[in-house]
Amino acid sequence: MSDITTSDPKNDDIFYRSFEERFRGSRQLIKGRLQVYRPFLGALHEAGLAGKAVDLGCGRGEWLEVLQDAGFQAQGVDLDEGMLAACYERDLPAVYGNALEFLSTLPDVSQSVVSGFHIAEHLSFDDLRKVVEETFRVLTPGGLLILETPNPENLRVSTLTFHLDPTHNRPIPPDLMEFLAVYNGYSRHIILRLQAEMDLDSFKAREDVGLSIVLEGISPDYALVAQKPADESVENFFKESFSREVGISYGRAVSKFDENIISRVDKVRRDIDLEISRGLSEKIDVFQSEISAQVDQCVSSQLKRAREEIGTAFKLYERQLLWQVSNEMSARINHLESEVAGLRELLGRQSGRSDAMGRLLRKLRQGSSAWLLLKPGSRPRRVAGRLARAGAGYLRDKPRAKSAAIRLTALVPSLQARLFRLAAEQRAAMPELDVLTGREWYLDPEPAVQAKWAALLGDRPATNKADG
Repeated sequence: MSDITTSDPKNDDIFYRSFEERFRGSRQLIKGRLQVYRPFLGALHEAGLAGKAVDLGCGRGEWLEVLQDAGFQAQGVDLDEGMLAACYERDLPAVYGNALEFLSTLPDVSQSVVSGFHIAEHLSFDDLRKVVEETFRVLTPGGLLILETPNPENLRVSTLTFHLDPTHNRPIPPDLMEFLAVYNGYSRHIILRLQAEMDLDSFKAREDVGLSIVLEGISPDYALVAQKPADESVENFFKESFSREVGISYGRAVSKFDENIISRVDKVRRDIDLEISRGLSEKIDVFQSEISAQVDQCVSSQLKRAREEIGTAFKLYERQLLWQVSNEMSARINHLESEVAGLRELLGRQSGRSDAMGRLLRKLRQGSSAWLLLKPGSRPRRVAGRLARAGAGYLRDKPRAKSAAIRLTALVPSLQARLFRLAAEQRAAMPELDVLTGREWYLDPEPAVQAKWAALLGDRPATNKADG
């Protein structure tokens, strides 16, 4: 490599060879990368299609060696003398010529594989279309077209490394390459994204997909592998090869990056929420403690003040109650004293009435009839009227005295008859006598009662008939 890079810069024949070794990589590196196509070559062997293979723009011949090792009859074509020199050094079958012109000389349905590694970006789009079309013509049914080219999905490639090669025309998006295959009648195709720094499984398992992977980690190269239609029995040998996914696409990287950003944002939010929650919890605890202390102090102060106010109010109420009770008791005492005075007065009157009745009964007991023969208007009659009224009032208030009076009058039948007549004649003038004229009197007292009253009244000294 050092001998080539230090050769005469005017030697154009070896310029591109030196460039390839500087920027594309060594033979061993390239042959290692080409092993990704081994499953397709194996399927061609299994289907009985391991025949001729042509490599357009064969370069240093790495793919020609792989084809020979896999049992194919390989043929290379290239316009760069320096590249062909590398093939000649290893006795690899390669010729000088234009790829499209060489392809047009091949007979129909004569090739199992037509390949072109990093030639599509050197061609005009019209030439690229012709290559895809001519390849379809020369391939046997079930044969494969393989076109590898820089991947513009990788932003570093599309903006920088692609333009390192001055012979590059323009990058070709994978979707455009797929459309060319479909448009020209290939039955199935697959895009293999190649040369990524990590394989697809490692990428899927990775969680910290950053912006650098989106910008530079996407597969820098890709290859279109398209198959010419064949019998189903032939195509079945290629099911596994066409169903696998290889490499990292731009869409997958962006999606993974978005997931990573969302995951990080969610984690940051959770951390922030946790910190806020912790901070708020601590602040709430402090606030609750302060509020609790203030509430306790306030409640204690209010309770103390309330106790004092209740004590003052109770004392005031106690004084008011005592004053009210004292007034009520004084009023009751005054009322009782008034009632007692009235009772005393009444007792005095009743005592006088009792004395008058006693004197009347003693006079009656002594047989004084002058009191019963009273003339109207006479003094004895007036005295008798007062006595009768006093006695009647007394007897009205004293049921037992009334009963005793009735029994006493029964002892003197003539007196009793006289009182009946007197009451009948002077009822209007002396209504008090109604007391002594009730029909419920017991006119026949028991002998023991009559004797008791006789003994009681007999002990009284006789009064002069002139009393009154």
